Amino acid sequence: MEASTWESRHPAMLGRLVGVAGAAYVILALVPGSLGGPAYGTSMSTPQVIAWASQHTRSFPVTGFIGGVSASVLVLFVLMLVSVARGRGLLKSVVVSSAAAFMAIDWVGTGVYYALADAVGRQQATGGVLALLSLVRSMTYADGFVAGLAILALSLLQFAPRALPRPLIWLGVLTGAYLVVSGAVQLAISHSPAGATGPISVVLSFVWVLAVAAVMLVKPVRDTTPQQAAAGTEAFLAS
Repeated sequence: MEASTWESRHPAMLGRLVGVAGAAYVILALVPGSLGGPAYGTSMSTPQVIAWASQHTRSFPVTGFIGGVSASVLVLFVLMLVSVARGRGLLKSVVVSSAAAFMAIDWVGTGVYYALADAVGRQQATGGVLALLSLVRSMTYADGFVAGLAILALSLLQFAPRALPRPLIWLGVLTGAYLVVSGAVQLAISHSPAGATGPISVVLSFVWVLAVAAVMLVKPVRDTTPQQAAAGTEAFLAS
């Protein structure tokens, strides 16, 4: 007999919490300054870059903290969806480990922002400021693969009967698969992680999160037992 858990006793509340977490993630991501961090033109000279950074010293820690919290909310959203699907086995392990890696990368990015704010306050730290600004920009491309892996594995778990509407599950599979391969594709095209694949990844991710959040807020309870979840996932993987 399966041990009673909070999730099994309160499925409606769990579903609504998924919806709230998804909406909160999108709101945090749209907070000014939280989309990829402060940008600066590559054509700017070193004195211009330093002057620009000096004008935004106070915004760096806030931007970094928002990024870390946003990543944590997204991970919570993903893990609650695993509970909704009552996922087990290898796919659940892939989701959990990938989500943990995603959150770790983004909180490291938060630390880089803190370091950037400190370096800007040191008038002789020009080289450090330039290096940290470059690292901040690079960190925005570092979490796409693990995010895609988590979304892809999570979506495969949702193929259990009545876990989510089938079109939405396929949207998750598409989003996850795209995030997994987009970085490699962009590197093959331009030998740089920056490019058109990045904005497409952001849009796909937002659409998927918003769609799942809306569904869970409207219909938080779906009739999925652990046996149905395991059978549905196994049947999909075998097909």
